Amino acid sequence: MTKLTVRLRGEILENVLSTTFKDRIEALREKKRKVADTVYRDVLGKKNITLMESLPKGFLPERDEVRVAVDGDFLHLPLGEPRRVISEKAGYNAWKNYTHDSVIGKQILEVRAAEGKLNEDYTSLRSKAQTILNSVTTVKSLLATWPEVSQFLPANPDVVANLPAIPVEELNKTIAAMREAA
Repeated sequence: MTKLTVRLRGEILENVLSTTFKDRIEALREKKRKVADTVYRDVLGKKNITLMESLPKGFLPERDEVRVAVDGDFLHLPLGEPRRVISEKAGYNAWKNYTHDSVIGKQILEVRAAEGKLNEDYTSLRSKAQTILNSVTTVKSLLATWPEVSQFLPANPDVVANLPAIPVEELNKTIAAMREAA
């Protein structure tokens, strides 16, 4: 019977969450990159981007994200790779303040809503799974309570036997010797 240790609970929980949310997280990252690329191209324009790319590497600073605002509400969007910018200060202020009814503003708000929903779902599942994991003490009782969790169990869970540091016989001899010495 394998004891459900803190470490094993953590591994199971991580497996549950990563398996469940892997595709959604990657899809959100890709959506963010696309919106960031749209903002980059909208703010700098094709002509400026072409001119910046024609300059030697290192001539202009690079940023790997854009900071935008929708009606004054700021959001950082990853570009996926460093891109040249006109000024190093380009990352400190919003590149542009879009309105909520503009095409790009709507895209940004969609990304923000998707991220909020993902975080909400992630937190909810984490809490529910953690509650079940904390309610049992062995893998056997976990499987009896939540049979579907078997797919999330590590292949070879680290089982540390809580063996005594010294053999019991040696401990008894030491105790007897100390009683006789007194």
